[in-house]
Amino acid sequence: MKNDALLLENYLRLINQLPEDDQLEIIIRLSKMLKAKRKKSTAPPPSLFGALDDKESAEAWIERIRSARTFNRNIESL
Repeated sequence: MKNDALLLENYLRLINQLPEDDQLEIIIRLSKMLKAKRKKSTAPPPSLFGALDDKESAEAWIERIRSARTFNRNIESL
């Protein structure tokens, strides 16, 4: 935490030496960057909803899954 504060102070001293227009530009760019990060982090990936984005019907999926099943159990007689 101490290193973060020192780094922040160094950045602020550097930014303070820039002209006002450049300082405002930095603020604008930082704001856009943070908004983009927030937007990415709050939107859950679509795969978490369980929805399948496919044109194939549920019945076709069920049939395909059932046909792919293999039973290799050997039942021995007593």
